[in-house]
Amino acid sequence: MPYFSNKNKKEAFYMVLHYLEDGSITMKLNMGGKTFNEIFYSEIEYKKFILSL
Repeated sequence: MPYFSNKNKKEAFYMVLHYLEDGSITMKLNMGGKTFNEIFYSEIEYKKFILSL
């Protein structure tokens, strides 16, 4: 898990993706203390979400 150095604290970043048989993608993303749990029904939806961050 990579750590990014900030002046006074460390922030962790991790992402877990699961590709399911029906083509959907489940994602758990923790970024700077914010956690996102999402289900995407296509890779296009997933890419749009990532680009919106």
